[in-house]
This record gives sequence, C-alpha cells and structure tokens, in this order.
Amino acid sequence: MKKTVLISGSGSGMGLLTAQTLIKEGYAVYAGVRDPHGRSSARREALEAFAQECRGTVRVVDLDIHSQESCNAAVAQVLTDFPSLDVVIHNAAHLFIGMAEGFTAEQLADSINTNAVGAHRLNRAALPHMRKHGSGVLLYVGSGITRIVSPFMMPYVAGKYAMDAVAEATAYEVGPSGSRR
Repeated sequence: MKKTVLISGSGSGMGLLTAQTLIKEGYAVYAGVRDPHGRSSARREALEAFAQECRGTVRVVDLDIHSQESCNAAVAQVLTDFPSLDVVIHNAAHLFIGMAEGFTAEQLADSINTNAVGAHRLNRAALPHMRKHGSGVLLYVGSGITRIVSPFMMPYVAGKYAMDAVAEATAYEVGPSGSRR
C-alpha cells in the first residue's frame, strides 16, 4: 500500500518541488492548492502531467488553509481514496518584504493566519484520523529566519515563529498517540 501525503501550498516553490519528489518516490501525493479548477488550473494540469510522466500518483485537492472546511474536505478526500493519511506537510506560507512600520496590523495578522493558524487548522482536520490509525507524521516547513532574524520581513518572521510554537506544542501532545512531528 502506498504511503499517503497531504501537502499544503503545493502550487509553487518548495511545496511543488516536494510534491514532485514524493511522486517520483512512489507516494500517493495529495497536493493542496487553492482553486485548482479555476485560477490555479494551469498549476494543477502541470502537476498531473508530471505525475503521469513519472507514472506516479497525484491528486490536486482544493486546500485553502484559511478555511477549516477546506482543510476538513482535503483530509476527507485522502481518506475516501485510502484507509489512512500517513504524512501532513505544512508548507503553505506567505512572504511579505518591506519596512516593519509599513505593514498594517492586518498584514501581520494575515501572515500569522497563513503560517501558524493554517497549520493548526490542518492539524485539527488530520489528527483525529492519525490518532485513530495510531500513526502519522506532521512535518512543518520552517525557516532559518527564526534563528537569525533578518530585517524587512517582520510579518514572515513573526508567522514562522508562531508556526514553530504550534509545531512544538503539538509535538508534546501527539507523541503518546503514535503521531510524530
């Protein structure tokens, strides 16, 4: 049985490269992209063509980590096709660049919502199933920016710091159930 992996933010960048790598390695990849049948249809089609060329498995799912319903639906899609969800990769992120004082409070909140709250929403959708199955891996795509803070990226840095806190706190709680971070 193929291992299943759900990746948020698979439309470009590291999420896309991760999806492509795991497709080649034989995973059943559920690539989370916002609006894959609308504005992101070209990204969906390219990823599906890549999987077909590699004789791999991909299903591009509509995944908006700003919505609990979307997170629930993406996890439900995996579990409709397979008996378990083995890995969740938290990759979705939003990078802002500029002077700290130039960012609005709403932009800071949006970064935290995308980087940290979004990971929490996806965990809320996935963890009950991982607990029931007795295993699973939560993988968070962090950033070295939380170790050596750079200027001009304050919302991103704050969002990634918050995601680190979500990851660490969740790890303490899920460890005894067989899930790992």
